[in-house]
Amino acid sequence: MDYIDACVFLAVVFGEHDERCTSFLNRTGYRRHPAGVISHHVVSELFISILTKRHGRLRDEIALVAVKLLSRLVDERNFVIAKISRDERLFDSVKEQDYRVSDDDAFHLVAAITAGCDRFVTIDGALLSAERLQGWLKREFGLKLVAP
Repeated sequence: MDYIDACVFLAVVFGEHDERCTSFLNRTGYRRHPAGVISHHVVSELFISILTKRHGRLRDEIALVAVKLLSRLVDERNFVIAKISRDERLFDSVKEQDYRVSDDDAFHLVAAITAGCDRFVTIDGALLSAERLQGWLKREFGLKLVAP
C-alpha cells in the first residue's frame, strides 16, 4: 500500500504542481496500483493549509474541491483512512534519523509505518533528499520514499 503525503493532495487542490500528482491519485487503487492510505494528519494538514493560505470565497471554493477529491477517493474504496497512532517512541526515532524532519512529516511517517505501507508518496524535497532517514525506513520497516 502507498501512504500519500498531504503535499500530494495540496498540489492538486491548489493547482501548484505538474500533472504527476493528479495522475498518481487517479491511478491509485486501480489495476496494478496499490490502494492508498491517508491518515487524519493528512486531512487536517490539508484543511489547515486551506484555512491559512487562502481567504474569502476562494478559500471556500478550494475547500469544496478538497472535500470532493477526498470523498471521491474514499467512496471509490481506493483509499483507506488509517487510525491514529500514538507511538511516541517511533515518532522520536523518526526525528532522531534527521533533525530537519518536521513534526507533521514525522506523524505522517509513523502513520505509514503503523499502517504497514510499502511506499510513502511525497513531493517534499526535504524528505526525498534525506538519505539517512530513507535508509533507516527501508531497512527497519521496508518503507520506501518515492515521488508520484
